[in-house]
Amino acid sequence: PLTGGLAGGISGLLMGTVTGVLLGISMPLMGFILSVYQLARGATSTPQAIKGFLDCKIFDESTRTWQEYSLDDDLEEIKSAIKAEKSQTNDSSRRRVKDTEYYDLLGLQIDCSSSEIRAAYRKKAREVHPDKVDKSMREAAEKNFREISAAYQTLSDPDKRARYDNSGVGSAGDIELDLDPYVFFAVLFGSEYVEPYVGELSIASTFDSLLRLSKRGDNPASFESIDDFKATLGWNVHVLKTRKRETEIAIHLRTRVNDYVEGFLTLDAFKDSCYEEAATIAKEASGARYLLAVGPAMV
Repeated sequence: PLTGGLAGGISGLLMGTVTGVLLGISMPLMGFILSVYQLARGATSTPQAIKGFLDCKIFDESTRTWQEYSLDDDLEEIKSAIKAEKSQTNDSSRRRVKDTEYYDLLGLQIDCSSSEIRAAYRKKAREVHPDKVDKSMREAAEKNFREISAAYQTLSDPDKRARYDNSGVGSAGDIELDLDPYVFFAVLFGSEYVEPYVGELSIASTFDSLLRLSKRGDNPASFESIDDFKATLGWNVHVLKTRKRETEIAIHLRTRVNDYVEGFLTLDAFKDSCYEEAATIAKEASGARYLLAVGPAMV
């Protein structure tokens, strides 16, 4: 009213007063109407949300409907997304090798993928790592560990692998064994018995990204935007791997309790199997800590 009065005199004062009164009434009224609408919408959607949750469905934001959820389908979708994100394609079906020694050391086929190479190396490294065996066997373990490490360092590098396949000559004698974070943390803190319940240690993935970043040499990473930073560290793949880990853990838990749920095991028999598994895990590196941390979360 004051602004209208100064600008237009009496008529401006009246117009400003009317406008102020209308706005003062209409704005709270609109807020009240919107709040009632949202409450009504929530009241009608809540039963559907509860039913969808109880039916183990997931909410699809694009269609705004509750859809059937399948762990197995979700895992396959995640694996496909990881493969597409990495966009690493090679014609392994036509691979020809002159010597299979490195493949044999890791227990691999000649057409194995990079993920299979890493998985085989991690398994072998846990078995023969010098810190995992008795002192009397440490010398032999060190020799075996160097051999499988040389095989892994060669086969995990596409260029070195191609040269090895063509010539059959490895570089075990002068190879510089790089630190593999996955194996390092798995040996120190991991266990093949507890891994199905916790998945791959995320700290290993982080260190692996940082190591790859440090080896870029003359091809420095770009950090001009957050997208560049995520791409450099492989963030999209990391997120997908996290989803994959969570899904695989859920599938393992489903399989673990299936016999009891389906009535093939009595409650006492199921408890006994859990006690036996816990005793096995407790004997591993940091096994007791894992049991104390993971056990209560599953009760």
